[in-house]
Amino acid sequence: MGGHTDAITSIATSNLQAYVEIKSSSTSLFIYHSDL
Repeated sequence: MGGHTDAITSIATSNLQAYVEIKSSSTSLFIYHSDL
């Protein structure tokens, strides 16, 4: 059960980091959309 919690925490942390990176730089967001 502890391992399952760790997996959720890991995913949540990754999502949070990605959100912060995108939020902190509108330029990266623009580049990201341009690549789509």
